[in-house]
Amino acid sequence: MTRVCVYTRISTDEENQPTSLHSQRERLEAFCSAQEVWRIVAHEQDRSTGAKLDRPGLTRALELARAGRIDLLLVYRVDRLSRKVRQLAQLAEELDRLGVVLRSATEPFDTGSAAGRMMLQMLGVFAEFEHATIVDRVSAGIRPRSAARLARSPAASPTAARLPARLRVGGRSRRCRACRWCRARRRV
Repeated sequence: MTRVCVYTRISTDEENQPTSLHSQRERLEAFCSAQEVWRIVAHEQDRSTGAKLDRPGLTRALELARAGRIDLLLVYRVDRLSRKVRQLAQLAEELDRLGVVLRSATEPFDTGSAAGRMMLQMLGVFAEFEHATIVDRVSAGIRPRSAARLARSPAASPTAARLPARLRVGGRSRRCRACRWCRARRRV
């Protein structure tokens, strides 16, 4: 009998995820029931980024492995476990040292063989690339919005530009030149 720990993860916003925690769990349970000698002994889940390993559900799954209470850690996809190649390699190495097999329900690898370990590394490279692409796209979307906010700032408002030149001195109106702050700056 193979004792299985099912691990599921989504990022913080579940509504924008292609697969929810519930759907991942259902698919993994169906995958396990198709295997005659597998029995689910634990289910761990997280709602956090895959870029960091400091996640409560993953920590509990690794504690089960260290205690010798599981034989297989099953994930829906490798990127649900980690989106960094180095972290994925560390996890796979630790699980291998503990005698726990890492397996994905949707990707064809088995860490019990050299080809499976190579496939895991390749999938990890693609997961890290996908994460970097998402970060780049989000950053690119933030920059134009912040530039639009700056364009709406009071200093760049259309009202200031419409003041007649005789009322503007050094980019400020005559009233502004007479204020206490401006007089103090002129003395310096």
